[in-house]
Amino acid sequence: MRTRVQVPVIALIWFAVGIVVAINRDYQVHTGSQLATFVLAVTIWPVLLLGGSVNIQL
Repeated sequence: MRTRVQVPVIALIWFAVGIVVAINRDYQVHTGSQLATFVLAVTIWPVLLLGGSVNIQL
């Protein structure tokens, strides 16, 4: 019998909105540090909407 992994709909919506917000705020993915910054921005996108910014230096 196969088991299915169920991802909550709210999590999918959260990350979809996060990707849109990060792209609209011009977060780009060209280097490792930019990728880490993009992933963090997608995860904490409400901070971006409140005027904050995210930057990770590797």
